[in-house]
Amino acid sequence: LVVGDFFRSKSPLLQYAEMACELITWLRSKTRILAHLPLSVLRAILTRWTAHYVAFRRLLQLYASLQALMYSDISKPESERVLISGDSKAKRKAREMVEIIKNQVFWHNIALYVSIFFNEIMLIYTGRITRYLEPLAIAANIVQESFCRIDQVLLTFGFLMMKYLDVKMSQDTVGRDAIINSIEARWAKSDQEVFVAAVLVNPFYRTLPFAPLPCFNQSQIRVLLTRLYRRFYKQEPPTIFIQHAYEFLGGTGLFNDIAGQVKYELDIASQEVSSISLYESDTDSDILTHRNGNQTLFQS
Repeated sequence: LVVGDFFRSKSPLLQYAEMACELITWLRSKTRILAHLPLSVLRAILTRWTAHYVAFRRLLQLYASLQALMYSDISKPESERVLISGDSKAKRKAREMVEIIKNQVFWHNIALYVSIFFNEIMLIYTGRITRYLEPLAIAANIVQESFCRIDQVLLTFGFLMMKYLDVKMSQDTVGRDAIINSIEARWAKSDQEVFVAAVLVNPFYRTLPFAPLPCFNQSQIRVLLTRLYRRFYKQEPPTIFIQHAYEFLGGTGLFNDIAGQVKYELDIASQEVSSISLYESDTDSDILTHRNGNQTLFQS
């Protein structure tokens, strides 16, 4: 839904997304060209949350091959060319697509979406590559997991807001604002108290992810938990429930060793992630995809 809102915005960068989709459609229709490419060309489908990110990322991976085909065709007789072939109509369309392939501004703006270093012979846009679709792709992988928890959903919302409020996202304020407004609209319609309480009772976080606002002081948390207890159990919570809640949040009493246990569990998880990383791709997006949702959000 958020991806859809982004593509329905009036972001000036979306013209390049349309060009990319047009190029992808054309490439997929040319079996002769596909035979010269080292990877398959993927099509973006709006109804699939991460499809545009994956399709554009693959297109960037094919940049070198497409450039090589383009320059190779220049030295060949017309009858042997790979990109520009067929009847007059097909050649006219092919020339339009070659102009897209030659357009360095196009490649740079597609890179703005997916944050990838796409070829050594191009300028390296280190620090300028902003991530527009990648955070949404990561978020989609987290929340669509079969065992995704409520607290992970709220933490993912927070992750997205931090990403899109970053000053680096100011290169496309229209697209950024469309994404932020979409996230805020979904959050406004959600059962916020349940999501907040789910994070509060997660021993790894408790109040840590939240800003020091009055609504997160001890008395307001008691009001929140009491209200939810009444809602779920149709009765007043026993006094010991609130007492244990305070001890849990403060790491005292019954839960005085909770910090040590959390550290132990994080150390074990960190070792497991390190072991997996040895056998996985070194790219950021691949590693993030294989990490546990919560740990991904708060590692950096």
